Amino acid sequence: MPVLAALALVVLLLGGWVEATSLSLRTGGAVKAATYTWNSLCVEHNCINPVFPAMHEFGNNILTENSNRTWSCAVKRTAADSAQFCHRVVAGYHFSVPQDVDLDGTEEAVVREQDRRALRAYVAHVTGLSRDFWRVTEPWNHDDCIQEVWRMACWTHFPRCNRIVEGQYLRPCASTCSNYIKACQVSCCDESVQCVFNRREEMADGTLRDEDGYADHTSPSPLCTGSALGLRGPLWWMALLLLLPGAGLLARE
Repeated sequence: MPVLAALALVVLLLGGWVEATSLSLRTGGAVKAATYTWNSLCVEHNCINPVFPAMHEFGNNILTENSNRTWSCAVKRTAADSAQFCHRVVAGYHFSVPQDVDLDGTEEAVVREQDRRALRAYVAHVTGLSRDFWRVTEPWNHDDCIQEVWRMACWTHFPRCNRIVEGQYLRPCASTCSNYIKACQVSCCDESVQCVFNRREEMADGTLRDEDGYADHTSPSPLCTGSALGLRGPLWWMALLLLLPGAGLLARE
């Protein structure tokens, strides 16, 4: 199915959800406790809620939810072929899929479900940025801002295969978050534009929720999810991987 058709299907399925959760400026399910600047010259730009792509859905922190799930490295070499929207992103690295998805039991079905979730996050975020998503149905052909939204949505739902701690979710690298801030020129008049954080927020119902941000590492790294390793990337972690049991089996089965 072409990406354009997939987007149309998502919009039909979501109905009014995208509009209802159109990431209105600085509002949402949480009662923000951030300290606002006294600088009267502060001008916000692309300051929406959530600030970062795919971080929240229906008021829930997706990074926290994913961290509470068990993940397994994709088995098939062709696993990325089942991802249509994220294929160009995830084809460059060995990713993981959640083990608790009750579908038809196949890896292909789980990959397709993760792909749909990434697509949904992308549509919601570009809408929040006041971009007409019908004009950006192929994000890889658009500006850096749109591409960073696309990549972050895919990296959030397709974490890198964790060769260090089996089953553990690898959050997107903080550097991917920084790239998004730069590409989209995000500016807020509070403390919300932070990639690495640990904070407690009070929800609308009075309950408290602890939230953590992105992994405090620079991509590419085996400790977080981000761009694939390039020839000029840091090589220190390759020695670490060689010391791990079964490190010689880095290729997919």
